[in-house]
Amino acid sequence: MRREPSMGHERSSEVLNTGLLVYYIGVASPVNESERSGARESRDRYGTRAPTGRRSPVCHARFWGNSVFGSRAWIRTPRPPCATVTTMDKGLLMVFTGNGKGKTSAAMGVAFRGVGQGFKVLMIQFIKGSWHYGELDSAPMLGGAFEIRPMGRGFVKVGAEKPDPEDVRLAGEAWNAAVEAMQSDRYEMVILDELNYTIHYGMLPIERVIEDLARRPERLHVIATGRNADPQLIEAADLVTEMKEIKHPFHQGILAQRGIDY
Repeated sequence: MRREPSMGHERSSEVLNTGLLVYYIGVASPVNESERSGARESRDRYGTRAPTGRRSPVCHARFWGNSVFGSRAWIRTPRPPCATVTTMDKGLLMVFTGNGKGKTSAAMGVAFRGVGQGFKVLMIQFIKGSWHYGELDSAPMLGGAFEIRPMGRGFVKVGAEKPDPEDVRLAGEAWNAAVEAMQSDRYEMVILDELNYTIHYGMLPIERVIEDLARRPERLHVIATGRNADPQLIEAADLVTEMKEIKHPFHQGILAQRGIDY
């Protein structure tokens, strides 16, 4: 094995008979303009562009010239499976779960980013409804691109008792609204805030949720939040993130803070 410096970092590669072939995974380190131009010329000449004209940043092949001449050049090499991606819009099903704080906040962060890309976003809140949260005032500031609909009563009975029939009814109405929104083609992203709770509490059947999600338009992004994500939902998802509580101010006797928790 031999180590070659590259843009201030060392990368390990095997020495071949004709030089050094370097494969590395991750976003490429900054390169100078001459290297960038050479890369473009090589991709044009040898047809290594992705079918849609975009090359993935996650896999690169570089040939380093032999040590006698110390030169380096771009050459055609067999492309590994990760070399290209298509740019077709693919709607993702994302799940933010876990016992840590930040699930709804993370979803709103993705929504904010999407609005910046021209998305129209809808958030349906399955349980929230009795408190006035800061995001209810923030969303209208985005010119109608981000709509939030609280459709619950702010709490549900949990534990040994079955959920209140009224809460079950409201959860059903919220899901019907979500399905209508997903099928309407009016949105690029739909956030199902606290959906995981309604499934976990038996207020919505998971089979119905999975079936309706599978029928959504292919380009639509969907985010489901809440603790105790159902295994079937996790299996169906493209991305699952679990928030883990390490420390929480509540355990120090600090109550919910304006602008942070609501």
